[in-house]
Amino acid sequence: MLKAPRPLLLLCLGVCLGSGLASCASGGADGNPLAGDDDGGTQPVDGAAGDASVGSIDSSFAADVSARDTATGSDETGPGRGPDSAAGQDASTEDAPSDETSTQDAGAEASPGDSGISTDTGVLADTGAFLPDSGAEPDTGAPNDSGATDARPADSGSTCPGHGITGAIVTFDLSGQPGDEASAAATSSAAGVTGGSITRSTGLTPITGSSAINSSGWSEGSSADKSLYYAFTLTPAAGCTVTLTSLSIDVKASATGPSHADVGTSADGYTTLSTAFAGTSVDTVPLSATATAPITVHVFGYGATSTQGTLRIENTMTVSGTIE
Repeated sequence: MLKAPRPLLLLCLGVCLGSGLASCASGGADGNPLAGDDDGGTQPVDGAAGDASVGSIDSSFAADVSARDTATGSDETGPGRGPDSAAGQDASTEDAPSDETSTQDAGAEASPGDSGISTDTGVLADTGAFLPDSGAEPDTGAPNDSGATDARPADSGSTCPGHGITGAIVTFDLSGQPGDEASAAATSSAAGVTGGSITRSTGLTPITGSSAINSSGWSEGSSADKSLYYAFTLTPAAGCTVTLTSLSIDVKASATGPSHADVGTSADGYTTLSTAFAGTSVDTVPLSATATAPITVHVFGYGATSTQGTLRIENTMTVSGTIE
């Protein structure tokens, strides 16, 4: 058998080292256009294909690990290799360019996060500020409640004949009264309410006094005796609500008569009384009472120094409020 000369063996070994050791092994990849079975050069017989697949990617200059994804928009588990591990990435542009676990809206949303809520279809247009009058009393101001402020509030459907009245609702004029009369009638009442006569409680004694209703027998205590009073009743008409807001009153006490007076109403059983006013004064007393049925007002006198002392209501007395 003939043996190759030693210089020839060394030359072959050098060619292998210069071209990369993988070229001398089965299936190697050279990183060189003439190495392996990459379409070039004449080399020893190769084994399995190296980089022959279109679109493949290697983890090194050796054989393929796995085929690279060729679909547009795919996401990889590592640097460019292997199939997607999550749901396919949306093809359309999203708020965040990441894989979705559910279908993301393709359109712009009112807020980030693509909740899928439909956009507004528009604010509903106003149909008008007020409905036309449905009650009996017509407007005296702007026609048909167009939204302008009326001179008198539009009828809301109330059947009260005095609906919308504000101010003096009952007046007593005591001019010409002798003072010891059993009662004194109201001289005027607004539509929607009827004022009853002024009377005195049974514990008081009638005493004469010009243009007044006058009495003796008042309490000598420092607070109101609720059994001693002048009284009158206001009766709302059917369908009416009456609110009392004040009482304008002219009172006069004798030298030994009551030093103070209070006003209360049956709306709370005369529990809450007005701020006390002097036994001789012309005063406007605030009231706060609402009624749809008869309501009675009491005027209490107290602080007399003798039961013979007197307290009279004289001249005029006016109740103010609203009727609805």
